[in-house]
Amino acid sequence: PIYACIPSSSIVDVWDSTLVHRRKDLVFLCNCIPSRHLCFDSEMDVTIAILHFGISHTNPDDNEMPSLVQAPKLNNSPESPPTVIYGKHATTLGDLLKQDGIPVRIAHDPQEVQVAAAKKLSWSSLMWLMCHSGDDSGDPVTVQFVHQYKSNNLQRLAEEVMPQLEFLASEPWTKSNGATSTMPSRQSIGSLKDILEYLRLYSMSISNGNVIPSRELALIEIQERNGLLLSLMKTLPPDRNEQESYHSDLVRHVAGKEVLAQCFLKSSDSAKAKQSSLHGNHNQCNHRIKCTSSNLEFLFRSDKSTLKDSNNTKSAVVVGAGMVG
Repeated sequence: PIYACIPSSSIVDVWDSTLVHRRKDLVFLCNCIPSRHLCFDSEMDVTIAILHFGISHTNPDDNEMPSLVQAPKLNNSPESPPTVIYGKHATTLGDLLKQDGIPVRIAHDPQEVQVAAAKKLSWSSLMWLMCHSGDDSGDPVTVQFVHQYKSNNLQRLAEEVMPQLEFLASEPWTKSNGATSTMPSRQSIGSLKDILEYLRLYSMSISNGNVIPSRELALIEIQERNGLLLSLMKTLPPDRNEQESYHSDLVRHVAGKEVLAQCFLKSSDSAKAKQSSLHGNHNQCNHRIKCTSSNLEFLFRSDKSTLKDSNNTKSAVVVGAGMVG
């Protein structure tokens, strides 16, 4: 397996940069919606995992390491929703995660992972908003605080986005006979009560709920999170104007009017651009240079400067402390 721990925005780049005969071994570990990011050829049985464990950072003992270095800590709980895995390498990945006590469920129906992804989107879209909308003083609060003292607000927000979540959970993403089916699935995301319980279990599995989701990361990924849910309001039968929704009000309050406008104007365009990219509409050309002594290959993308380069001596700068480093 080739493990790709990446943001969903990088899926296309990783797919394009992988040798064709190895693409079936890709294992995507990321927050994504399969129907929006993984509509690859049916014969390419990629593996996808919807993760339900967290990695936090704690300051180590100053005697052991410099204080600026933060030690990663795995946060998981037997009560956590299971990490859902589907695809060729599902069993291999599942066995690996179980070694660290991470609850795992192997999905045999591709729609199971679609439902799990929609549920995960609810947590990544709603909880950071509720935490950073703050308490009475306006300060950010933990997810535990939200479930204890802002449960009515959370329920109101979850109830509003339920139609979008149900729509995404029912969206097909595998291909049959060369074409993606447009028939709705029978899979359901569950009731509002089910979603609220899911949000609570996942929140409390990360440092017992004593965490505040990153506002900075949420803003970077706003199109893939809240932007997707808000854009779907235009495709579903509305009972009120999307700009007047509680979800919109919270995004406007926490992130600003400009970010809210981007959610409505760019979400659909971004999705279309990514889908067209998946079907080979590229202007860049990938090249590989083999390093025979180490049996490695280096990939790069050509531009005007590389085309004019007459130097036959090639060099590579390796950054990182992993296997290659």
